[in-house]
Amino acid sequence: VDSVILILKEILKVKEYRLNLDLLDNLMNDSRNLLLKKLKEAYPFEADEIDYHFISFKDEEKNLLYLSEFKQFLESTKSNIKIYETRNYFLHIELSSQNLLSIQNKIQENQETVYLSPFLLFFNRYQLLSLKFNEEYPITKYLPNNFISDLGAISNTSLDIKYDLKLNDKVHVKTPYDKNINVIYLGFGKVSKELYDLSIMNNQFVSYCDNFSITPSDRYHNHIVNYFAFDKETFNTTDKNNLFFKNRFDNLKDELNQDEYYHFPENVANFYAFNKDINDLETYKSLVKLLKYKKEDTYSKIIISLDNDLINIDYALKISMLLKQENINNYHIFVRLQKENVGSIELLNDKNITYFGFIDEVFNHEIIVKDGLMRLAKLTNKSYNKMKLSNTNWFKLSPIKQKSNLYASMNIRFKLNLLGYDYKKLTIDEFKDLTIDEIKQHKENLISLASKIKTCYGSYDDYLFFLKDKTPTPANILSFEEHSRWNAFYLEFGYIPMKKDDVKIIGNNIYKDDNNLKQHICLTTYQDLDLYHKQFASLMSEINELPFDTNLNNEQTYQYDYMLVNQFDSLFNNLEKNLLLLIKK
Repeated sequence: VDSVILILKEILKVKEYRLNLDLLDNLMNDSRNLLLKKLKEAYPFEADEIDYHFISFKDEEKNLLYLSEFKQFLESTKSNIKIYETRNYFLHIELSSQNLLSIQNKIQENQETVYLSPFLLFFNRYQLLSLKFNEEYPITKYLPNNFISDLGAISNTSLDIKYDLKLNDKVHVKTPYDKNINVIYLGFGKVSKELYDLSIMNNQFVSYCDNFSITPSDRYHNHIVNYFAFDKETFNTTDKNNLFFKNRFDNLKDELNQDEYYHFPENVANFYAFNKDINDLETYKSLVKLLKYKKEDTYSKIIISLDNDLINIDYALKISMLLKQENINNYHIFVRLQKENVGSIELLNDKNITYFGFIDEVFNHEIIVKDGLMRLAKLTNKSYNKMKLSNTNWFKLSPIKQKSNLYASMNIRFKLNLLGYDYKKLTIDEFKDLTIDEIKQHKENLISLASKIKTCYGSYDDYLFFLKDKTPTPANILSFEEHSRWNAFYLEFGYIPMKKDDVKIIGNNIYKDDNNLKQHICLTTYQDLDLYHKQFASLMSEINELPFDTNLNNEQTYQYDYMLVNQFDSLFNNLEKNLLLLIKK
């Protein structure tokens, strides 16, 4: 209840709207009364334009009790209107990471209460930290310019193995890339695990092989990032609860008959674990060997999250000294500090070192409620509707599709960085303080960006760039990247591919995914989406009786992957409304 009091006071402060302060006092002083009893007595706070977010931390037994009561509250009636229909009351519940996924799925995807799912939200503090980290510090922000081509891809000269490093008897890294991207976790506890999970969903690059002697469709691949975890308990017992579900496709892949599916999606990441103490001599030697190997053609993102702030600082200083001693330049170090300390920051005063993870930056309204990202997610859904890819109100989207929009929005900065741009989220006051020159530069950037990603697709054949013997456009590359990101997102949430024969007509709709069985037909390679598109067009002909070729041109499969690119104009054009300033990277 105390945590709810704090957030209510924050609402009062931010929204400048006065509630009945006696209610707050009663909530604070009368522990015998349950939260929802008090809410019902005071409901409604007569201000429809205000959203009310109730947040409960830590105590999971109480949280689940609140959940049950809040469901009753949402389903109660005021003036013949169900409270959930007002769409401005939300309950945020903290669950531990090992319980979050299964409980969230069970509650949110129950068909009897699915309409309540947009108002019953779940988080854990490490996930919040990870969302903030990945949105603010995408790996593309720090990649050397020569790693990214003008197309937004990682250029590759051939498909031969070029990176071949044996670190010990168990870890042997091989890749066919001219340029390699490594993410190194020093300490792989709860923070690093969440950072890793979200990084997989966000860090999907395209490796484009500009060798025209290679078959066109083979020139495009996921550019797989290598992840290394150094920790004596990389997979401890508390992780095993989620390991099968999170890696469901990898665990089942060998048992699935490839002939019954479209080609399985490409790997989304390479993960290598060093199950030794971070201070072990063998660990240190492996780390040195990893950092020194092909240092000019490798970028290393190093994340330090050990036992406490002092240990993190100490290790950061040691690693920084090692990198300078070996004349290694392609790196950036991120150091977790739970508390902002001026002395600590001065010790780490280095352009290649960034500190993150302050508790007070995570436990606030913006991060828990995810106002900024949620606003982007809703704009993304509007873009789908505008392009007639769907026509679903945000509050009627399934939980997985809401999350899909949210994580797609987090990838906007990643895509912009690949093209040499970035954005800055403004407050209303910051918008009012913009100079004429800043607004002019914003408009010039938007024109330049639009020119760079200009698309002229008038027919189905225009989407098949990967079959043509010509150089792709940046929009082609970003579309390929978007499908890889989408694959990674769904795989991380426990989905697997659907069999080709399981796609069928139900009523006037085509059944292509199952949120209960967690299957989706589009979990395949970008190239094989074309095979599904032809199957889809054939099924549509049975519904609308139009010729196959007509449906082949009219129906949309690849447009979903182009949508995030095509929405840049609407996202940044209305600066006053969306408060997103387009800047150069």
